[in-house]
Amino acid sequence: MPPATPSAQWVPTEVITNAVQHTGTPTIKLETAVLADGVRVAVYDDGPAGLLLPPSEAAQDSEDGRGLLLVQTLAHAWGVGPAYSPGRTGKHVWFELQSPSAPLER
Repeated sequence: MPPATPSAQWVPTEVITNAVQHTGTPTIKLETAVLADGVRVAVYDDGPAGLLLPPSEAAQDSEDGRGLLLVQTLAHAWGVGPAYSPGRTGKHVWFELQSPSAPLER
């Protein structure tokens, strides 16, 4: 099995860390799906969907604030949506990573 790419190591860590640090949710759910050309991961939490801010530039001397910018840069695609469980509040942040052997899009 080939080693994981840096994207496969960093992106899930950033999304899960954001859920832990910014929502106070007692439960985080992680779902993965293997795609023809990569993988799709969704991280569910109990935080409101409206609280996810777009990626922004952090101050040069700041030790945090770059997580979503990193996700946006390393993921093939990403987004946020409501949790799918009926009667449950919350959101999911999803991202897709392409296999290193996947053909490049034009």
